[in-house]
Amino acid sequence: MIAPALGQCRRVLFEAGPAVVAAAALASFAALAGDAAGASAGAPATAWPREAAPLVAALVACGPLAAARAGELARLRLDDQLDALRAMGGSAWRHLVAPRLLAGALALPVLVLLADAAGLGIAYLDWAPRAARWASAEGVGIGDVARGLVRGALFGAALAAVACAAGLAPPRPGRDGAARRAPRAVARAAARAGAGGAVAVLGLHVALGGGFSW
Repeated sequence: MIAPALGQCRRVLFEAGPAVVAAAALASFAALAGDAAGASAGAPATAWPREAAPLVAALVACGPLAAARAGELARLRLDDQLDALRAMGGSAWRHLVAPRLLAGALALPVLVLLADAAGLGIAYLDWAPRAARWASAEGVGIGDVARGLVRGALFGAALAAVACAAGLAPPRPGRDGAARRAPRAVARAAARAGAGGAVAVLGLHVALGGGFSW
């Protein structure tokens, strides 16, 4: 289970890493620009690594971690590979679900670290009044980063769980032939996982006491 999970983790990092860095940089620019305009002067500096960076990383990872993985599982199911696995005595949980849950819980904290680096790196440029507080060691501590990593692990596991649920769900009956339904079923599974993953992440964010300003 460890080897498949690490393989899934590498795929997610390669697919989502650049997008997470870009999104975190844009979010930081927007927050600092709002600071300069006086729009969000009261937000604490620690909110970025503790709350905002995990949220940005998880929402960006909805595509590669939830939608793409759900499409893969839907294709396996439609190609009868899931039935073949069960016929050989294999467990879908052990071979398909558990590695993806572990990969999500491992990959998201790494993406959160990339978002932390991008956001705080922008703050170091000191292009806005609050940048010095963002980048200071007094403003952001190890505890804030650690809490953000824990949030990232929870978000990653939630995204992977949504992907598995959407990808392994039985197909809806339709009038078309199975060959014609297959691409649509894969696309629907990916769309459900992407939307459901975003809802799950936002729900967890609110449940954990997260806000929407930083």
